[in-house]
Amino acid sequence: MRRAARLVFGLALASCQCAKSGGEPASVASSSDTSLDARGVGPRATAIAAGTHHSCVLADDGRVFCWGSNEHGQLGSRTTDTCALPNFHGLPPKEVPCRETAVAVDSLTDVAQIAIGASTACARSNDGTVRCWGENTFGTVGDGTTTDRHAPVQVPGLAHVAQIALSSTHACACHDDGTVDCWGLNFAGQLGTAPEPPPPGAVETMGIAAVKVLSPRRVPGLSDVVAIGVGTEITCAKDKAGDVRCFGKVAPRARGHSEPTLVPELRGATALVLNEGYPGTTHCALFADGSGRCWGVQAGAGPLLAASTLEPSPVVSTVIAGAARLALSPTRACAVGVAGEVSCWGDDGRGGNAPPARVTLATASSAIALGANHACALGHDGSVSCWGDSFYGQAGAPAKGTNAPTSTFWTAANTIALP
Repeated sequence: MRRAARLVFGLALASCQCAKSGGEPASVASSSDTSLDARGVGPRATAIAAGTHHSCVLADDGRVFCWGSNEHGQLGSRTTDTCALPNFHGLPPKEVPCRETAVAVDSLTDVAQIAIGASTACARSNDGTVRCWGENTFGTVGDGTTTDRHAPVQVPGLAHVAQIALSSTHACACHDDGTVDCWGLNFAGQLGTAPEPPPPGAVETMGIAAVKVLSPRRVPGLSDVVAIGVGTEITCAKDKAGDVRCFGKVAPRARGHSEPTLVPELRGATALVLNEGYPGTTHCALFADGSGRCWGVQAGAGPLLAASTLEPSPVVSTVIAGAARLALSPTRACAVGVAGEVSCWGDDGRGGNAPPARVTLATASSAIALGANHACALGHDGSVSCWGDSFYGQAGAPAKGTNAPTSTFWTAANTIALP
């Protein structure tokens, strides 16, 4: 039996352009290479995404495959596989739903984009509709309930969607007419509307008694949007002129606000990489000239910021200069270089920070996805490699021993086979 352990951090999400802008189909991390996968046969992966304890890929035949934790139905399959959670940190041993090999998500056959937020996932079909599944505590599935969904359900009211983006608490959809809808938890104004007063007796969530918006709601004040990005407390939208506006808790330790506000330092950004989770949050953006800017609270992800541990506005970050792709978690960062090389840095599992180190992979990479304590890379040949904590099978292999998850990120990569 493979072993599993529980983490509480979220994941980092990078945005891609909406279809109307003329860019590639939006996805968490994707490749434009059209060669066969490493086995010489299909299906091959064209996009990857990582949740807190699970991973998913979009295949070139329009199907979606997932593996890892399935405690909230986030694999989107009726699989009954389990793994043994050991007696860890005083928790009694138990069997939990999870799977270390890829399984096809039920009833998805024509998918153009996937997105993951912690334990929730969504897929945008080529017809512009959206289906979501997994954890629904905050209403991020968008079906008007807070019931976890173990199979994809269509999000009512969404049509002509060009891009979707998920955080652990909310979701947003960019339409091909440049408008944006958001739903989920709204404690910081990250849905683009003022948080409503909670009803009497409302239970606090993350320290704030916030009302959940259980179905998509239009964000006022946004138009001509071509790309969106989300984090736990923040949403950003880029328009066709290149300007970026953000709302929610945009600056660290500041009060949240619901009005989209121009962030001039992000003009022309080609990727918005908005972080999640605690103990701190650092957000970044990449630019066409190879530069990168970051802002927020420096907490475990290495020297992303220039010189300060608290930066309210985006500043140039030399450590991500030249990165073609970037992924962030609250404690680590990973980047893909222009030659397809992958480097990661941050929490070393021993209470310190490891400097950027090259990850040994069999092939050059075109995309990267980072979970709470694991990572996956998409190869130019359509192959997928994962490494790190695999207590739930999220790195594609059973964990060895009973080490704490934070000590197992720097492991050899596993090749993920698609059935």
